[in-house]
Amino acid sequence: MDAMSDAPIHPLTAYRRRPDVNLRQAAFAVRAGTTKATISRIEAGTLSPSPALMQRIVEATGGEITAAMLVSGEAREIVELVIGEKLPVPSTTKSDEAPTP
Repeated sequence: MDAMSDAPIHPLTAYRRRPDVNLRQAAFAVRAGTTKATISRIEAGTLSPSPALMQRIVEATGGEITAAMLVSGEAREIVELVIGEKLPVPSTTKSDEAPTP
């Protein structure tokens, strides 16, 4: 097992890759009313979505992905400061995924 197999995976990526969901970024982007590039940047952790986009993603996942799961980096620190508590840390790793046949 290489080091990459234990690297954290974004919760949205894990959601999209679930066998019962199985959506590519472009297809999920259509559901969430955004672009593939935006979904890619969110999953890479280089973009924290706007509150409106967070809401659309939450709705597109039926609430399985929460707004707290979508906030990263400096935006996460600001949210935690404003609400006065730490947001839950997603624990999904690549090793949690089902093996690919």
